[in-house]
Amino acid sequence: MYGLRGLGIFNPSGARGLVVNSMGSKGIYSKDAIQAAAAWDLFNPWAKYYQAFSTHPLPAKRIQRLNKQCETYGLQPDIDFSDARRIKEEQAGKSMLDEFLVDVTIKNLSVLVLIAMGIFTVLWIFGLAGFVGFTLLPIAINLQWLLFLWFITFYIMGFAYLLKIGFMYKKGHEPKTVLDLVTNVKVSPIRCVPAYIEGTIIGRGVAGYYFSDDLYFKDETGILYIDYSFGIRLVDWFFAITKVQKLIGQRVRIKGWYRRGPIPYLQVHSIETEMEKRFKNYKKQLTYLWAVLLFFIGAVFLVIALFII
Repeated sequence: MYGLRGLGIFNPSGARGLVVNSMGSKGIYSKDAIQAAAAWDLFNPWAKYYQAFSTHPLPAKRIQRLNKQCETYGLQPDIDFSDARRIKEEQAGKSMLDEFLVDVTIKNLSVLVLIAMGIFTVLWIFGLAGFVGFTLLPIAINLQWLLFLWFITFYIMGFAYLLKIGFMYKKGHEPKTVLDLVTNVKVSPIRCVPAYIEGTIIGRGVAGYYFSDDLYFKDETGILYIDYSFGIRLVDWFFAITKVQKLIGQRVRIKGWYRRGPIPYLQVHSIETEMEKRFKNYKKQLTYLWAVLLFFIGAVFLVIALFII
């Protein structure tokens, strides 16, 4: 199976994600669940985005192509995705392009502001920014104004990053089942579903890998990948070595944010066990450091600008 991945004709991890998300707790897949899970692959613009950077078609699109070949051989497809479009339209209407554009804008807003200011700086260097009167001022005053604009730029970037954090880590967590989550077509890496789920940890995210800090979770409706990654490799390894094995087999309540990339997953906020132990993940808090860094860099530009004579 993994050899076929090298030939560019099969992606085991992507296919495994679709299988897991369409499988009940007894290990039997549901046709209704797999059609709902496949609706994201087929119709969400983020699926097209991921496929553009992938060497393999998404699993649902590969199955769809195989189903077309069934017509040639007079076979009836086991899963034909005939209800996938209806499921998508019931949840998201005819088009999801507007939500995709909002997601992409919020995801890249800080970078877009930086690029715009970078272009302006290049124009200023070549004396093409005279429409704001810079070329008529002494060089020191010109430089002072430019540094002041960079101060404003970095503060705008900082606030844009805070906006991104607020959008990606929404409040209002509600109890959900795995089936509720994996059949949601409107989610993305940026647009989440804040949720509580209750069930059992059944294994590591990468089976047999001792340093895997991620998990697999099962409730009465299905199985879901749990992303515990803190973002600092040493911390992730420590959690994998000291905590994960103890969690396997335990019944837990997980609070987090459900997202969808090439595979669906729940990003952890906290894990509570029946033994009243609580494991918190501070990745959200860690992301605020980037905003603080942007504000700090902006302040440095302001100080330099004020000291230019």
